[in-house]
Amino acid sequence: MRVFSAIRRHYEYRILSRRVRPTLLVDRVWWVPVELDVAAMQEASGRLTGRHDFTTFRSVQCQAASPERSLDRLDVVAEDGEIRIRAVARSFLHNQVRSMVGSLKLVGEGKWSADNLSAALEAKDRVACAPLHRRMVCILCLWIMKNNRTEFLDKFLLEIECH
Repeated sequence: MRVFSAIRRHYEYRILSRRVRPTLLVDRVWWVPVELDVAAMQEASGRLTGRHDFTTFRSVQCQAASPERSLDRLDVVAEDGEIRIRAVARSFLHNQVRSMVGSLKLVGEGKWSADNLSAALEAKDRVACAPLHRRMVCILCLWIMKNNRTEFLDKFLLEIECH
């Protein structure tokens, strides 16, 4: 039996930001029926990278001993008619990425600024987080580091509906 020790985890959220409801991608993207400001989301995402106390963005059921995590990357990219948000870290808290994506959506809608996102992070209070959305669909990609090379594990794409 092979044992893998993941030193990095990659999450990707796909958002379809348009008025028309998706048909073929309905279970593969989070449909947001308004146009989102990708540039504002990109600018705000930088506020979350680095080592922080992510209490605001963790589930109340999270069993991690510490809310501190180092977020290596949080990229917001417009690609193929979608907005893709990619998060990279050694580990994440329960619901951390989904909560950050929901908050970035508020920035994209113009309901929050980058400063509001920073204030939510600094509040260290779940109440300061954007509300979670039942229809958020995520794709989890697991990468490992082996012999100083990044390898993709058997095209490990796990699609889950986040409730």
